[in-house]
Amino acid sequence: MAIEEAILRLLGLTSRPIALASINFLNYKLTMKTLIITVGTRQIGWRCQDNIIRCFGTDGFRGEPKHTDELYKEIGLKRESHENESFPWSVRDLAERYYSHCKVNLNQDFSAVELLIDQEIINEQVKQGLNHVMLWATNQPDSVSWQYRRLDTLWLARLMQEKIHQDFPTIKVDVFEPSFDISKTESIREELQGYILEYLQEKVLNSEDNEFNLLIENKGASPSIAENLVIYAAGLVRQYPVYILTPQEPEPFYETKENEVMSCKFSEVYKTISMEKYFWPLEKLRIISAWKRGDFSEAKIWLESHRENYEILYKLAQWLVLEDV
Repeated sequence: MAIEEAILRLLGLTSRPIALASINFLNYKLTMKTLIITVGTRQIGWRCQDNIIRCFGTDGFRGEPKHTDELYKEIGLKRESHENESFPWSVRDLAERYYSHCKVNLNQDFSAVELLIDQEIINEQVKQGLNHVMLWATNQPDSVSWQYRRLDTLWLARLMQEKIHQDFPTIKVDVFEPSFDISKTESIREELQGYILEYLQEKVLNSEDNEFNLLIENKGASPSIAENLVIYAAGLVRQYPVYILTPQEPEPFYETKENEVMSCKFSEVYKTISMEKYFWPLEKLRIISAWKRGDFSEAKIWLESHRENYEILYKLAQWLVLEDV
């Protein structure tokens, strides 16, 4: 049967059967590698002595419980303010105090930290080969008002880092906390270009057989960070599979316990979207065109980001390229 018929069949454009078992394909295995989590103010909680889980960033707005105030009381502190009482202490200060509390008072025990948004994602993905987590936190410079800096998530990220280390000792966890004003879109782009993209390129070069998958969970990010991260991720699908993981917050986010005390619930469901799906309608036509022209190198390039669904077709193109050498 003609090669053209093989690709058309694999793309679902003909009803004729194909038999590719005689081809000695190169072995290939997709492996989940790195998960980028953009850390938001409600990313984690703390299991208190009364067994209630309180969220660091739940501050009594819109009828929510005043967990931030309660967490200060949990460690015997009165909540104060920045800049002459204009802006109350928030997650930046609170999480730093809890980090120190774990290190000094709890003998480096971070077991009370609860991964409210990402626990299920990490539990499931570690079974599929996840071995690296990058936590992107905010750490704005002194030039930014405390109105915004008090919500920075660098210490929340460090609490997450220690918690993941403790529960998943085989996972490498890095905290990325660049110092820039997160309202400046250009600064976000510079950090993406100057650090994250270079880092990912190095990971690809150093990974065995160049097998690398990138997972992104950006629910907790500021809109500007979340949007730019997805835009740059779209540009990476030509090099390796990229997936967007979207956790679904429970509704309601809190459950009422005894004495009307409200405790946080965990996100138990998340959606996975492969970035390549956005490009498939157009790139399918390019693959067919390259194949009909006998340009299997070009076909292989376009198939690179669709290996999850068309692994056999990618292997066939790879084999044909080697045959032409």
